[in-house]
Amino acid sequence: MKEYYYVSESIVKHFPDLEKSKAFKSFGGKPRYVVAIDHIDDFEEIKGFIERNEHTGYSFAWGIVDSKVDLTYDSVDYDENDNEIQTVSTLNIQVCKEWGLLQAIEQELGLTKDRNIAYVIYKLAKQNDVTPIELINLI
Repeated sequence: MKEYYYVSESIVKHFPDLEKSKAFKSFGGKPRYVVAIDHIDDFEEIKGFIERNEHTGYSFAWGIVDSKVDLTYDSVDYDENDNEIQTVSTLNIQVCKEWGLLQAIEQELGLTKDRNIAYVIYKLAKQNDVTPIELINLI
């Protein structure tokens, strides 16, 4: 069974044979990918690479797994007369196509940590009945 990971560009460069999505830009402009790993041994190699290059701060792989992250965000706003307005933002694939995945996650859900992005990718893929790689390629 394939496991999916949200990874830095350095992982894809060092392991070019991984099944991967198209690249998408991070907040700092660096390419990010979703990769599929078939065997636990492959992930152990990736984990070792990350540990050996920890000093660079540029290598990561977060598991795309289920979590308690929600694709909606409730917030309170105020109109020009200071009346309280309850707003609900919902992240969906159309918003991601319009803004880009990471910008949409930040704007709609207020999330920026790589781990949380991996969780959101899982939820969006499940919601759209596609694999995480297919999701990224759709966006």
